[in-house]
Amino acid sequence: MYLLHLETATKICSVALSKNGRCVQVIDVNGDGFVHGEQLTLLIQQVLQKEDISMHVLAGISVGMGPGSYTGLRIGMSTAKALCFALNLPLLGVSSLGSLIEVARASFPKHVICAAFDARRDEVFRRIESPEGNLMKTDGPEILDEHSYTQQDEMIWVGDANEKVKNILKMGKINFQDHIEVSAKGQIKQAYSNFMNKEFLDLASSTPNYAKAFYTTHNI
Repeated sequence: MYLLHLETATKICSVALSKNGRCVQVIDVNGDGFVHGEQLTLLIQQVLQKEDISMHVLAGISVGMGPGSYTGLRIGMSTAKALCFALNLPLLGVSSLGSLIEVARASFPKHVICAAFDARRDEVFRRIESPEGNLMKTDGPEILDEHSYTQQDEMIWVGDANEKVKNILKMGKINFQDHIEVSAKGQIKQAYSNFMNKEFLDLASSTPNYAKAFYTTHNI
């Protein structure tokens, strides 16, 4: 059973293909700007060609729900919806921050992990999970200050907000891993689970999680 996975929440345009819950193909493109409009459909064609299958073999499509770039999320969602409509496939939604944590978990299985995307000013979109995969902070915006996360045990931070966060958080046991980036392959575990449990999105009404409804300065 093949699933196609699309991730467009950041400047990275990523497409992965999984078979029975395991990654078989993935392409990540990290350009200077947003290349999703030009690259996404091309990357989809490339992963299918590399696996030597057609779109008609697909059982479903997952898309990164955000939070993240308005433009990137709209492109990812509209592309996924169009393909699902055309091929009569179920649409699966996966947190983009959760996908990034899943990528990081392979290297840091016993750590608290925070995935954070750059938002604006001193704000980030963040999600935090325990080593067991339990949600400690749900996806959402947060305004950081120098006192944020000072009481937290060692925490791994990943995502394109790292450079900003380094300049704000001067204290605390934070281990920044700049080389770990969001990828559609991080969707596979959750998307496969959603598919097997028939947890599908409504094609007509589903929208990305833009996560700009509130602001918080809470600490853990």
